[in-house]
Amino acid sequence: HNVKKTKILDAPYFVDSNFFKIKKKDDIKKNKIFKGKKIILYVGKLIHRKRPMDFIKLAEKNTGNSKLLFLIIGDGELKNSCLDYISKKKLKNIYFKGFVNQNNLKYYYNISDILIQTSSYETWGLTINESLASGTPVICTKDCGASHDLIKNKKVGKMYSTGNINELDNKMKRLLIKKNKINQTNIKKTIANNTIDKTLNSIHKILYGK
Repeated sequence: HNVKKTKILDAPYFVDSNFFKIKKKDDIKKNKIFKGKKIILYVGKLIHRKRPMDFIKLAEKNTGNSKLLFLIIGDGELKNSCLDYISKKKLKNIYFKGFVNQNNLKYYYNISDILIQTSSYETWGLTINESLASGTPVICTKDCGASHDLIKNKKVGKMYSTGNINELDNKMKRLLIKKNKINQTNIKKTIANNTIDKTLNSIHKILYGK
């Protein structure tokens, strides 16, 4: 649109990254439900565009792997249909936590091995910021706004095509194998670019020219 580059300043979406950093793992991991498991996490409203059923179907594909636990945190209009499907299929590898206050949510991010974001549309997707701030890798759809800024070519996770459960499953398994090779420095460097200070500085320059 022929806007001068000098008039374009980066003001990224951010969370309070320090809030999601904890000094040690919480006792949640010692709970017999989670103990000894690789935890695959879903955080979000249970609504159509967030496609929580994709996460549940991913769990269904992995019912034979006793080392994996699929943890759902959230509530919404699809809650009952999700629970009905889990019950009908007798899926024992899913733990439905429901709504969790943000003060406690950070502990679930920290004990998890991967966050999976299944949305068919997200303007951004702040759960990705929150997960990376906790040091947890992410797999998200290509239709999530944050995917191109925070995931693509950053070596902190993977992207997949919305609704493609087989692709999601393959990338989850590859990431689990390589998780120990995920460089925490890359995660810290990536999330460090999305801070309140950077956004406020950009707004200050727009308003005051310095």
